[in-house]
Amino acid sequence: MYTCAVRPEIAALSAYVPGMSIAEIQEKYGLSKVVKMASNENPLGVSPLVKEALGLHAGTAFRYPAWWRPWPARTASAPIRWWWATARTRSSTC
Repeated sequence: MYTCAVRPEIAALSAYVPGMSIAEIQEKYGLSKVVKMASNENPLGVSPLVKEALGLHAGTAFRYPAWWRPWPARTASAPIRWWWATARTRSSTC
């Protein structure tokens, strides 16, 4: 029998509940025209604070964070040892 180990944090997540369809919104609110936006869309545009932050950091956007190296590198194999030592805590897939 196949079993799948899932981290408790993942197992505790609630199931996705989709929003109402355009027809449901029209019926519920008595509207004839509805423009539905995705959850990542914003009718107001980009925030001025976001524009400022992008302007300040656009020159370094190509750099990747050093997530794989949270320690002082002493040996070339340190990242590999860390990767395998923490593999169980990262795994949430079968």
